[in-house]
Amino acid sequence: MAAEQSQVWTVTRIAERLGVSRFRVEYAISSRRIMPSSRAGIARIFDEAALGAIEAAICEIQTIRERGHRVAGEEACTP
Repeated sequence: MAAEQSQVWTVTRIAERLGVSRFRVEYAISSRRIMPSSRAGIARIFDEAALGAIEAAICEIQTIRERGHRVAGEEACTP
């Protein structure tokens, strides 16, 4: 029986999945200090938990840009 492997994500694949530019993903990763789970050569590899954190960061950044500020206690994004 083969062990089920979790899916791994590179910056480019994350950008494609979320429908945003690679640069927006890079900014979310660096501004929130999200660490890769591993590396493959020079590529950073992110797991599902990091993918969720990156998606939340992008959503929060977009909300702040649209409103011009963050509203305390309010959800930044809705699914």
